[in-house]
Amino acid sequence: MKKSEKYIIILIGVATVIVMGVIYENTLSVLRPPSAKIMIDVEKVKKEIRQAGLAPQEGMHWKELP
Repeated sequence: MKKSEKYIIILIGVATVIVMGVIYENTLSVLRPPSAKIMIDVEKVKKEIRQAGLAPQEGMHWKELP
């Protein structure tokens, strides 16, 4: 086996491991229970934006979650 063939096999192996890691992490994020998901306090964010001297634009920017 040539040296270049060994490098190609190693490269394919490393790429496969990386792709499998990404798939695994994405699967875990989908299967994570809802209680573990990040919740954003919209009113707190609005207050902090106003304290920073900015004004949130009206319209579709602030959608309340049920």
